[in-house]
Order: sequence, then C-alpha cells, then structure tokens
Amino acid sequence: MAGNQTRRQWIKAAAAGAVGVGLAGCNGNGNGEGNGNGEGGDTDTGTATGDTSASGTVKIGVLQPLSGNVQYYGQQSLWGFLSGLAYKHDQDPLDTSTTGTESIEAGDVTYELVIEDSEFD
Repeated sequence: MAGNQTRRQWIKAAAAGAVGVGLAGCNGNGNGEGNGNGEGGDTDTGTATGDTSASGTVKIGVLQPLSGNVQYYGQQSLWGFLSGLAYKHDQDPLDTSTTGTESIEAGDVTYELVIEDSEFD
C-alpha cells in the first residue's frame, strides 16, 4: 500500500500529523488546575525574592559561517548578537567578525565569547 502513495500524499499526511500534535496541547484542563479557558489560577505577583545580582564569568560559544559563500549571513548574525548583548548592558558593540576569544565586561559579569567559523559553504 505504501508503494502506491505519492509524495504529495505523504506530505499532506505529515502536515496533518504535525497540526494534530501542535493542537494536542490546546485541549483545556491539561493539568486539572484550570477550567479550560486559559485561567489556571496563577497567583504570581510579579515580585522577585532573593538576591538577583550576578557575578563571575559566563562563557558563550558562537558558531557562525564567517568564511565561504555565506559569510555575509554569519557576520550579520554575529553582529546582531554582539549588538543585542551591548544594548542590554548600555555599551557599544564589539567590532569584530573574525574567530577568536573576545571578552565583554558588564558590571560584575564577564562574558567570554569563543567565536568559531563553521566553514559552511
């Protein structure tokens, strides 16, 4: 029977299955604590407890295609990441598009970025 099905029929069946799996979480009362209308009885007041300060070194690996046919897209992604990190800490972004290790000091936290080229062509 499987030999008689076309590629289009397989794709339709796979799409229908994916939609079914995606909608499986939408049937109310998933954990028994709500009434099915999206109100699960959450009582969070939005306040944090405890110490929220951070310190130390955070090591982040960045793997992008920085050479080859798609180097432009890898550089754009790297620059976007660096700009977002700089924006979060009200700093100027690093000006780099090469491999190596870069550090960003932000308060008591040091972000150590290990930038590598995936050499994707």
